[in-house]
Amino acid sequence: MKLNWKVRFNAKNKAFLARFAVAVLLPILGYYGLKTSDLTTWQAVLDVIVKALSNPYVLGMMVV
Repeated sequence: MKLNWKVRFNAKNKAFLARFAVAVLLPILGYYGLKTSDLTTWQAVLDVIVKALSNPYVLGMMVV
């Protein structure tokens, strides 16, 4: 029962990629109390990602 990750993370598999992006993005936004409309610049997106990667709790929530 091995997963073929090359097939999963393929540009043709848009449904999986969308669900993966939501599964990573929602815990970050929920923890920091943000909405997607708050991320209006690339700098804001980068700041939130750096904060999330430095927080072990948020990383754990992304894994779950």
